[in-house]
Amino acid sequence: MSGGEVLPLIVGAAFLHPKEENRVLIKQALLDWVDEINPSCTMNDIRNVIQGHRGTLLEPFVLQDDDYDLVAILARLAFSELCGQSRFRVSSRETMGTSGGCVIIKNLKSYYVERFAMKKGRAGTGKSWALISGREPQAEDIDRLRNPVKISAFATVGEMGYEILLDKVRLDNLRWGSNQSLNKNLIKYSTIGVGRATLESLGLSIKIEGGTLTIFSVSPESTMQLSAHMMEKSTLVLDPGPFEHHKVRLAIELNLPEQDNMPLRIRPTLTSGYFGDWLRIETSVAPVISDSIKALISDWLMPHESWGGLDISQRMS
Repeated sequence: MSGGEVLPLIVGAAFLHPKEENRVLIKQALLDWVDEINPSCTMNDIRNVIQGHRGTLLEPFVLQDDDYDLVAILARLAFSELCGQSRFRVSSRETMGTSGGCVIIKNLKSYYVERFAMKKGRAGTGKSWALISGREPQAEDIDRLRNPVKISAFATVGEMGYEILLDKVRLDNLRWGSNQSLNKNLIKYSTIGVGRATLESLGLSIKIEGGTLTIFSVSPESTMQLSAHMMEKSTLVLDPGPFEHHKVRLAIELNLPEQDNMPLRIRPTLTSGYFGDWLRIETSVAPVISDSIKALISDWLMPHESWGGLDISQRMS
């Protein structure tokens, strides 16, 4: 699991969490980790560089107060021994698109890149790390990203035996796509139990109608397989496969139904690609943070899948 897939979640929580006291705790955990990986500059070094830029008349360089701390943290991370970047770019809040902005070099020199297509001095910004300030997620974006948290799961009995029902499923919010091969891919890549047996290997099938997803048996043998996993309280992980970028996986703790439509514990988990329009960053090692910080982040949005899924937080659907 790439650390760069976890880092945007931690950064996002440090600056976007609605509770100030939690932002402070998460930001401090992030700062502590950055200090440990030997950055070549200080927060003030980066602030001094970025505050000297005003942009141009056609393309002014505008940041908000919180942006300066964010730029400083990300640039120090980029210029650390761990990440080894030579440049970091931050675009203006008022820039349309994702190109252009202030480019900070590891030696603390800098230059401004215009994106205006007709400007003679326009230069490319390459593939360096970047903060696209104007693409910071807003409250409605976070609410949309959190939508999978509203999904409910139930165990019930159908025509062939036990079934798992998911209600309030919106494929667009899960970022699962809606092509004709989705059912096939879910059966092929979703797994149950510590052995990660696929639904396909267990003879299970999936039906999606409206906002309801049903997992059901198609033979007496598959009924026995599903029953055994329900007795063991195995974890079912619904996964649309490697074709869907920034998808959400759903982890469900199975259980034998003692009543019709018995609620099951369910936890959506993030994978990769979220916040990608805002944070263009990548690391090979995930930040080291405590379980209490992970729980704060999980309750705000949802956990990253590498954090343990169902067990990371006490707040469960």
